[in-house]
Amino acid sequence: MSRLTYDQIAGAITELPQFDKQRLFGFLLDQLGLSGEQRNGSEVAAAGIAEIEAPDPRPNYQWLEDHKDEFRGQWVALYNGELIAHGADGVEVVKAVNQTDVKTPLIHFIEPADAPPFAGF
Repeated sequence: MSRLTYDQIAGAITELPQFDKQRLFGFLLDQLGLSGEQRNGSEVAAAGIAEIEAPDPRPNYQWLEDHKDEFRGQWVALYNGELIAHGADGVEVVKAVNQTDVKTPLIHFIEPADAPPFAGF
């Protein structure tokens, strides 16, 4: 098994969507043995790691309710109730968001009006 270099790993991380970066951050904190209380305390600050504050989701959900008919069949990226990017290709929407300073967007696919109901299988 070949080992990855730091530069290879760091390069791969920069390509991750913000959600996966946050998951990776939590994994790394677990690997460092930092508990929830320690994560919010001085150990994280001393390590120079900034916690990402989760935004209030309500403005985004309100935007979805108000604009869903305009964007059916598209991916939308929202932050604080504002549209950051949208389009039919979710990967392109994520790329567009990664070009902004937004750290914690809501990325959501708005089903077309004629989509069959999803049963959760």
